[in-house]
Amino acid sequence: MTDQIDQTKEKIIRVTLDLLNDYTIQQLTIDDIAKKSGIDKSFIEANFLGKENLLANSFSFFFNRMKNIFNVLNDDSISQYNKLKEFAKRYSNNFIEFPAMLKMQINQMINNSFDIEKFPKEIREGFDKVRNIIGELKNTQDEEKKSFLFVSLISSILYPAIISNYTEKLLNFNYKDRDTRYKYIDCILEKF
Repeated sequence: MTDQIDQTKEKIIRVTLDLLNDYTIQQLTIDDIAKKSGIDKSFIEANFLGKENLLANSFSFFFNRMKNIFNVLNDDSISQYNKLKEFAKRYSNNFIEFPAMLKMQINQMINNSFDIEKFPKEIREGFDKVRNIIGELKNTQDEEKKSFLFVSLISSILYPAIISNYTEKLLNFNYKDRDTRYKYIDCILEKF
């Protein structure tokens, strides 16, 4: 019974994150979530104790997934290049699955409301690991160069995710298609 409840809660969280593509946080209601998920509003309210708590749980779910993306960087059984490649795939998959989270982070940065101190420490440390792997692959200890290459990699992954609804019409490839996205990642990683 607990597994079924956990699966139902995860479905509610996923639907909440998905609806943030169409609604602002202020506009989104429990009724919207109940309707789209097909789960009774009373179950949602009883298990999440209101919209704010549901949103907090949804954001925690997303950031826990982000933290787990970096685990591949600790796998000593694969090469540094393959660690970077697997990280890039997982990172892109997460933002394709939950594009509203990417858009919210970008909006916070544009509006100077992004608080780096509240950004999970594990993700900041993961970014440092990626920078160091890039440094090893490019045989450089120059921190500025590693940062430039890191930004180049991340922006190469995120820009198509931001415009993923238009890549097919604008750029003749469908970034939402996993196989196409992985070919794209192989291409951008050639410089490493």
